[in-house]
Amino acid sequence: MIIDTKQTPCHYKDEKIFSAELIAMIQNKAIRLRTENLLMWYLYNAKVYKKRYFFVMISSIIFNASIPFINVIQTSLGFDFGFLTILISFIAALSSVFLSVATLSHYKENWERYRGFSEILKNELFLYTAKREKYAKNDKYSDESNDESNDESNDEHIDGLFAEQLSKIALEETEKWGSLKKPDTTNDSTKRT
Repeated sequence: MIIDTKQTPCHYKDEKIFSAELIAMIQNKAIRLRTENLLMWYLYNAKVYKKRYFFVMISSIIFNASIPFINVIQTSLGFDFGFLTILISFIAALSSVFLSVATLSHYKENWERYRGFSEILKNELFLYTAKREKYAKNDKYSDESNDESNDESNDEHIDGLFAEQLSKIALEETEKWGSLKKPDTTNDSTKRT
């Protein structure tokens, strides 16, 4: 595939295309499916939580910025419109609800967590497909001779390492997800020392 640098300087326009091409290089079907499942899950959820976070925050900014504007209109006209006072109260309440939902739903934390794990997984995938670092050909399997059985053993070993790494990444993400769901008790003022 030839990359058009005018449209995408130094990177693919869509990281899913890049990731899909790396995933397609995986020979072991089970590992390929697991990698694709994990990576697409992380990328999708990062995108969803990012959109939610920005929607809630931008809406709240607009709501809060409209309150002084409505107040100026009300005072400059010199009239006390009851509906404007109600509208201001409604907008302030709506802004509070939006910010509370963002805080309670951990939109930003989830976005950053999913994004971080997708980057970790893409890095590991790149190292695996490029056969670098721990995924490089292991001399242990190629010392005796250069026949195909040693290459298969080496490939199986590398596949095993990558599968273990996928499991570690998924487990770590699940543990972080669980820690977000638990209430923070470190600042609990009811605790006695």
